[in-house]
Amino acid sequence: MSKKKQKGLFRSPKSNPPEQNIESALSELQSGRFRDAIDLFKTLLKQGPNQEAKEGLAAAYAGRAMQLSAKGMDREALVIWQNRAALGGVEYSIEYVRLLLRLGRINDLLPLYRRLAADESAADLRRLMAEYLAAFYLAGEDAIADTLAEDDPLRTQGGTAREALRAYCEGDDEGVQRHLAGIPFRSPFRDFVQIIKALMLLPEGPEKAAELLDRVKEDSAFADLRRAALNSLLPEQGLMEILPETEPASRDFIFALKGWNDTRRQLWQALHKPGVHPGAKSLFALMHRHRQAMGNDWAQRQGLRLLLQGRAQSGAWLREIRCAALSTLETAQINAWMAEEHSPWTSLNGWEDYVAALGEQQIDDRSLRIALALRRTDNLFDILGKAAFRDEDEELAEAVVEQLERSLAFDPDDRQCHLRLIAYYRRTDRLKSARAVLKPAQERWPEDKAILTAAMEIALAGGAYKKAAGIARDILAVDPINNGIRERLVESHLAHARKHLRGSRPDLAEKSLVDAEQWSSSERSRQSLELLRAFILLTEDSARGKTALRALTETRGNGLNSRLILALEAQRNGLDPTRLLQQLDLLKIPRVDRNDLLAFFRTLREHLDGEKGKPARDLAVYLAVPLKQAAKLRLERNEFESACETLRRADLQPSRLAFAQAALILWQGDPLFVLHAFQAKHENTFYRQATEAELDRLEQALYRANTEGNTRLSHQIGEQLNDLRYLPYSGPSFLSEPPESFRDEDEDMKDFFHETLEMLKTIVRTIGIKAIRQLVNDRSDPLGDIFRNMQRSLGKQVFETLIGSLARGDADERFPEPPQPKSRKGRPGKPKQQTKDNGQGNDEDELSDQLDMFK
Repeated sequence: MSKKKQKGLFRSPKSNPPEQNIESALSELQSGRFRDAIDLFKTLLKQGPNQEAKEGLAAAYAGRAMQLSAKGMDREALVIWQNRAALGGVEYSIEYVRLLLRLGRINDLLPLYRRLAADESAADLRRLMAEYLAAFYLAGEDAIADTLAEDDPLRTQGGTAREALRAYCEGDDEGVQRHLAGIPFRSPFRDFVQIIKALMLLPEGPEKAAELLDRVKEDSAFADLRRAALNSLLPEQGLMEILPETEPASRDFIFALKGWNDTRRQLWQALHKPGVHPGAKSLFALMHRHRQAMGNDWAQRQGLRLLLQGRAQSGAWLREIRCAALSTLETAQINAWMAEEHSPWTSLNGWEDYVAALGEQQIDDRSLRIALALRRTDNLFDILGKAAFRDEDEELAEAVVEQLERSLAFDPDDRQCHLRLIAYYRRTDRLKSARAVLKPAQERWPEDKAILTAAMEIALAGGAYKKAAGIARDILAVDPINNGIRERLVESHLAHARKHLRGSRPDLAEKSLVDAEQWSSSERSRQSLELLRAFILLTEDSARGKTALRALTETRGNGLNSRLILALEAQRNGLDPTRLLQQLDLLKIPRVDRNDLLAFFRTLREHLDGEKGKPARDLAVYLAVPLKQAAKLRLERNEFESACETLRRADLQPSRLAFAQAALILWQGDPLFVLHAFQAKHENTFYRQATEAELDRLEQALYRANTEGNTRLSHQIGEQLNDLRYLPYSGPSFLSEPPESFRDEDEDMKDFFHETLEMLKTIVRTIGIKAIRQLVNDRSDPLGDIFRNMQRSLGKQVFETLIGSLARGDADERFPEPPQPKSRKGRPGKPKQQTKDNGQGNDEDELSDQLDMFK
């Protein structure tokens, strides 16, 4: 069956007018379709002489050749260029010349170079060819000079350039200078002269050498030589990064410029074989083989790290390489490194074993090694850098502290170790221990700003405000523009004034304020001075003091923030904040706006950051109502997050709950606010009883936090859920955890409840009811927190009844059973359902439980 011809798809160029074919060919040329353009132009030339078609075909050949070169097909491109040259009467292209140079086709280049000698229009092209031919000539192409005219610069100056290169290689600086002087500025060897001059400056003047090399252009015939010289100026790390990608000839030249010996070259080449990535065993063997060049001690120490990577086969490696067996100290070091992979505790023990092994050695740096080993765990895990510790973390921190203190006996010059210990002791209120570490540090670094600052902080923490002011002055003498210390100096004078005010010495308080004014330089400190002076006036003249305080409150906006500033200052001065607000007729708070609310939280955070304690309980109750109303304001998400965190730190749980719930209205199910809301609701309850819905929300928040990749938040929610699953009812906070047997069974619950009652009974009978009532009112005593939580959870009347019963010993009769936990279907830790036995045993129940797994 014959194929039907399709009309109009392919037309013979002969059937079209010449003008139409020219237009089509030019269109193909302009569109970059060079192959089609070549066919059309060639067809036109077959019809007869056509100068426009000839020029178009030359352009199409050039375009096609450059396309092939861009694809790396230089040899195919050369054929196209040669076809273009065969047309005759076309200009030589610089791209054609560059291709001949890349391919090293000197024999094709030389006739072209000679032919262009009389063509003034091709001067730039011939100059480029001359530079590249100069480079080839210096590389050993002797035939270049033999074919050129007697007066050609390549021939007259080539010998001089070679002599200059030979003199440089032989280290004859005078000979180099003499021969370079014989090469004119416009010589084809000009860039070579610049590079040789730069190379001579490399050892002593690398910056000047770089300036000379920058004068050589990137497209110079000597660009590879210039690039190698510039790379030799790189620092060690940068050089190591570029060497693997450098051409072998350039790499050898760089090695020579850097002065690498044969051993170092061989070592580098062994480590960077193409396609080879040596493992730990190969590296260890290589280091052992070149240990003499590297230094025996260095190779031995670094080799231990490689043995650690292959510790399972390290013994076999040593035997195979015929290396000496590890010493006791080296074995202890590898074991210590291995211990770091497990936990801080194992790391501590591993380095203790290493220190014990060091004790038997007679080596020069023994003391320094011991000190570094004792500091290793803290440096690695940042144990003392944590802001707070759980019970188990405190034990770990104390073990680290003991090691750090021992390390100072071996290396007392470690300033950072002193500072870490001082900061830890100050954070844990162990000022005596902090002073013991501070004293030798001050003797060793009497003018060090960090040591002086630590001394000032310790003085402030101990209430030695006058001493703190003196230290601050010493710091400012060394660093007069340290505004942070200036503010701390003002704060120390203010604290001293408050101390006098609490001691009913307003005259001395005023004196401290005068001292503070001398150093005050910020608006914040000025406002603090004004407020404290008003409190001094209040003690001297009640009416005038109240007027001054009301005026300052008005000046600062008369809102929630201004009242907080006033109340916190009253608390610092030993006054009842809510009573003062009542006396000043400031209990009623105007409507809170957004700016006032944000300012309130900034003030509260600054108060908490200054380690000035949480707001008094009465003040917290007073703030609860306006904060609950303020939670309805529209805030940004980060502002809600900051508010919840600040309220958590201040232990304002009802307000925290209000803000978390308000945020959840805007961002439903947000894991962070779900956690804040849950914790705020259950933080201060004696028995934690979460509803089914609350637990479901927590689990959904955990899933969402994991999905969003928020590892820290998912860990916090997971810890909260684990606590609730295994502790449906948590006991008093002085119990770190319930008995091991306390999990799900009702009998275990009863045992734990009665054990708690026995412990409470012991405490009550030991210290008495009167002391317990005092503890409830003393917020500084941790034991008081237990009884305050109980009083809040049970109510004051029930609490009084309970402690009275505990004192008399009849608590078991009054409180025979704990409340029964609510069963939670499908959750770990739920009490098992009790079913009737009917004398047939529990096999049916057990079978039912097993079948539940398949539901």
